Amino acid sequence: MIAYTTYSGDGRIRREAETLVAAGGYRVSIIVPRERGRRRPYLLSGVRVIERGKAQYQGNSTVTYLARYAAFLLYASLACLRLFLLGSARLIHVHNMPNALVLAAFVPRLLGARVVLDIHDTMVETFASKYDAMPQALARALRMEERLGCLLADAVVAVNEIQKQVITARSVAPSKIRILMNVPDHRRFSGACARTPGTADHQACRLVYHGTLSYRLGVDLIIEAVALLQKDIPTIEAIIIGIGDSTDALKRLSTRLGVASRVAFYGLVPVDRIPDVLCDMTIGVVPNRRSPATELMLPVKMMEYFALGIPVVAPSLRTIEHYVPPEAIAEFEPGSASSLAASLARLWEDAERRRQQADRGLEFIAGYGWHKHSHDLLDMYTELSAQRNGHEHLELRPGRLR
Repeated sequence: MIAYTTYSGDGRIRREAETLVAAGGYRVSIIVPRERGRRRPYLLSGVRVIERGKAQYQGNSTVTYLARYAAFLLYASLACLRLFLLGSARLIHVHNMPNALVLAAFVPRLLGARVVLDIHDTMVETFASKYDAMPQALARALRMEERLGCLLADAVVAVNEIQKQVITARSVAPSKIRILMNVPDHRRFSGACARTPGTADHQACRLVYHGTLSYRLGVDLIIEAVALLQKDIPTIEAIIIGIGDSTDALKRLSTRLGVASRVAFYGLVPVDRIPDVLCDMTIGVVPNRRSPATELMLPVKMMEYFALGIPVVAPSLRTIEHYVPPEAIAEFEPGSASSLAASLARLWEDAERRRQQADRGLEFIAGYGWHKHSHDLLDMYTELSAQRNGHEHLELRPGRLR
């Protein structure tokens, strides 16, 4: 596998890699940026982790961002080729962003390796979310980058049906796409927390968010909601877990709004500890703003709350509404701190509703959990491993690049 990420904290990639190891018959190595300040490979839950280059960039400089990507692509290409020549890389699974990382597998693919492009987030929509009006030249370049990435892969992974429809419309035939939903690992998130939802009179109102700290994901709305609710809900507090380019700005916001004592920043918490930390929380918050990117997301954090029996407040966005029944979440208007605060207040005041939402969330996970999607991953690997070289992997959607 190849990914430009912090491997130990990336739940999706670890879930897939560890599933392959647990199934037997697969030896899994992953090439990632440096995390621990060393270049020697190490094992984590049976997966061989090979660190190359510098740590993943978390700043705001586009030039530095692209330079780090380019340097990692070079390091990953050399490491991947070496593994292939040693007979250790016959199936290469590349996780975006960017899709261009699939170029690291180009030479092994020419020599017979099979390649998977796993699209976590679509580049087109992600960059469109950063601009009020994305330059047409950039939009065309990103569409081409996506289509060429899909062309170089033997199989393309989408994370949900809505994302698949979007990718299919501009880049690749539907038959080439597999859906592997980004859902909680049942080996870590194995049921409701050992606590009963409390009442407003006997339990602190502890909101939680865990994930990337960025403006488009609306983390600032949680802080604003806490400021709006602190008089009506004296016990309210927010726990924010994760890192990102908005971390410092969020801390300044909590100070400016006078709620710094009510907002705790936990930083990066290891994947293995997340369930234990979350089980102390009252309400999980998914604060995403509306954007081309978030419309395609079915946030894994929401489903991790479901899996632990934690009631959820989430925005009314396209993919969430497609998959999640309305009785499983308390909705709010995306981008509105006042709407978020009102939804939180209603849910906090109604302990029975919290219990009912927790039950519906557990039912959702029973239908969509990793215990089901893990079989789809293994089936894809079995199919690709058995394929002979042919032209199936060149199947593209007819039409020109847009």
